[in-house]
Amino acid sequence: MSSAPDEPAGGPGTDPVVERLLRHGILHISEPITGATADRITAELLLLAAENARPVTLYINSPGGSVSAGMAIYDVMRHIDNDVVTIGLGHCASMAQFLVSAGTPGKRYALPNARMMLHLPAFAQPPTGTTEGPQHEELRYSRDRIADLLADFTHREVAQVVRDFADDRWLTPAEALEYGLIDRVLDTTPPEP
Repeated sequence: MSSAPDEPAGGPGTDPVVERLLRHGILHISEPITGATADRITAELLLLAAENARPVTLYINSPGGSVSAGMAIYDVMRHIDNDVVTIGLGHCASMAQFLVSAGTPGKRYALPNARMMLHLPAFAQPPTGTTEGPQHEELRYSRDRIADLLADFTHREVAQVVRDFADDRWLTPAEALEYGLIDRVLDTTPPEP
């Protein structure tokens, strides 16, 4: 059965703008990072990688969200052979900023007016005595893993990353560049002919 003439090629409910961007190797995260976000982005990354080896560009404007969902996206970014160019814009917080920094080295960018906040997962209550259990162990694992990766991305010591991001820290693109979280602040001025 063929689709209706006014229906996008991707099927009912497919946004034609998103579909066109995907055809050009452009993805975007513009919502909290959830399991559904991870399902969509990982599927799109795998689809683009299966089609050709050209770089994929991932625009991120998100308040962050689930560590496990973000790590699923990160794993697929590293799993595919394509370079993943990341561009932070608007508001990139928490796991969203982590994903901007997780792009292919040399190809991690931010637009000039982006605001970025990075922090490490924190305990709601410090684990003490009998309150420590599997939930605290998982949180500790997530915090340590993200700190290790951020140290790798920024070429800094893990202890420094833990000190610097134990509390929420807001950064301008210039500050993110200085810290090593991105490689360049993109100038919005068109190049001269």
